[in-house]
Amino acid sequence: MVNQGSYEVRADLQKNILYLRLEGFLKADQIKAASEKVKAEAARLRPGFGVITEMQHFMPASQEAVAYISDAQKALQRYKPGRVIRVVSNSALASMQFNRTSREAGYQADTAPTRAEAERMLAMS
Repeated sequence: MVNQGSYEVRADLQKNILYLRLEGFLKADQIKAASEKVKAEAARLRPGFGVITEMQHFMPASQEAVAYISDAQKALQRYKPGRVIRVVSNSALASMQFNRTSREAGYQADTAPTRAEAERMLAMS
């Protein structure tokens, strides 16, 4: 049985950080909805905002879903983020998908073992 996926996207205006959490297997329509939420929340932040993507339990996405991920990453760059940090996936394939699409969008993300470490890294930036 496929692990039903879930996501959360939110902007912390005080900290100027965009938080994304992706878990399990997300269907293309879920990735599309998350992509739209990323764009809306990024628009609320000041240029130079940090991005933390928690994807420790994210499973590889379909090719259709990867296209939505790529679209979100490219759109995100228009809002001028600062440092992007991923709390990495247990799935090498899922991590590779995100690394490939972020390179295509014109940036490289750092990695951290936990959200707390990612926040510490942003604070030191």
